[in-house]
Amino acid sequence: MSPSTRNKNAILFCLQLLTKNPTKRLGCGANGERDVKDHAFFRRINWQKVEAREVQPPYIPKIVSTVTVLLLLLSAQTVLGLRPIHTARQGQR
Repeated sequence: MSPSTRNKNAILFCLQLLTKNPTKRLGCGANGERDVKDHAFFRRINWQKVEAREVQPPYIPKIVSTVTVLLLLLSAQTVLGLRPIHTARQGQR
């Protein structure tokens, strides 16, 4: 994929996520997160390996606080439809 195609796919992906009408927004239709995962922007992603945590991230963000970690985990679960991540605290309930 050329840089210009990648750029166009990234722009299209963002625009589709930001569509005002929720019935037309990417990921809000009958197929849910499947439409997001199948988007051309993610063409090279092997979702089974991602979900099994077998993929090394290309970038590891600097952790500033535990809030950063929690927000990252919550957004990953929500956006990518990953299995919930249980903490020790949740197991004590």
